[in-house]
Parts: sequence; C-alpha cells; structure tokens
Amino acid sequence: RHRGNATLKRGTQMWTSNPRVNRVIKLPPSLMGQSWMGSDFTNHDLAKTDSVLVDYEHTLINTEQRSGQTIHLIKLTPKTGAPVVWGHEEMLLRDDNIVIEQRFYDQDGKLVKTLHAAEIQPLGGRVLPRVITMVQAEKPEHYTRVEYETLEFRDSLPDRIFSESFLRNPRE
Repeated sequence: RHRGNATLKRGTQMWTSNPRVNRVIKLPPSLMGQSWMGSDFTNHDLAKTDSVLVDYEHTLINTEQRSGQTIHLIKLTPKTGAPVVWGHEEMLLRDDNIVIEQRFYDQDGKLVKTLHAAEIQPLGGRVLPRVITMVQAEKPEHYTRVEYETLEFRDSLPDRIFSESFLRNPRE
C-alpha cells in the first residue's frame, strides 16, 4: 500500500510524496503526530532531529554497567514553550552516544510508547543499532520493527536531492 511513497525532511519541515496520485504534500504541524506510513512511528518521530538537545532539559537519573557498557538513564523534561508532543521522555544512552531505549510519556506521566534499539554493530562504517522497534504501551503486541540490512553513508549529496521536485520524480 505504501510502496513508492517517499518522505523528505529538511530541518523540522516534512513533505510526503505518493506516486499513485503524483502529489507532494507539505505536512502541517497538525499532522506531525500522525502515523508515518501506517507504522507506530509518527511524522514527529522522524522530524525531531536535534529537538532532544534544544527543546528539553536533561537530568541524569542513574548510571549503571551492562554487558561492559556504561548506560545512563536520562530524563528529558520539555522547556517552557518548546514545541514538543510529550510530557517527558526517558532515554537509556550508552557512553558512545547510542540510544538503546527511549520512553515517551504523555502530559499526565503515562507511558505511551517505547523505542528499543538492538543488534548494535558496524553498519556503513559506523556503529549503529541494526534493529529499531517502536512498541505501543497499551498494546505491546502491536509494534513496528525496522531492520537495516546494509547502510551507506556519503560525505556529501547534491542539493537537488533535498527538493520537492526530486521527491516527486527521483529519476530527474
């Protein structure tokens, strides 16, 4: 159903393209909380990039050792006026800055969903999670799992790739 759909993200702005209707749509803020391509990820999950650094206050809650790694539990509390969806977040972060778990809480402090990262290994010359799973708190049997088979990173890409016209017709 979603084959051929594409998403373009520049900064905090997002567009989506559906080749069946040959349209590119800029997602308004009201749609950022909606499901991304029917998954348990939201458009906001994909667009937030540096929001975790800019829009939240960070509090170190705990540090422990797991499987030879130092793991930090960090609570992220939104700054006043920050354009964020969550009441707060909790993140388990390894010393090498790899997030192994992120929990998302609503304004009442109720857990909504959890992101799990697994099979951390070299991919494309970088150490990254090969498997990422987003699990709904109220329906743990309902989840979206993303598995990377291979990744390729490039030092630079032509600016034309990050345009609405390229999103509409990537063969140009």
